[in-house]
Amino acid sequence: SMVFVFLTTQGLFSPGRRQSKIGFNILFILIFTLVYWFSYSSCQAMGIVGKLPPFVAVFLVPFIALLGVISFLFRHRHLS
Repeated sequence: SMVFVFLTTQGLFSPGRRQSKIGFNILFILIFTLVYWFSYSSCQAMGIVGKLPPFVAVFLVPFIALLGVISFLFRHRHLS
């Protein structure tokens, strides 16, 4: 759930009204949520049938998403 909290901070890096793309942010979060849910469910299913180790099946997708959010935050450390 922390990934989804940090995902919404994307709109903070364009604080001006003209640069704010609220429609893009909503669409990005919706698509990210669907892709995250589908891939997480797929990994869990592969963990159940034994194609992936259980630890990897549960933590792979959240770890990848967390790395993406952390890289996004480090790229936008300095507001201009």
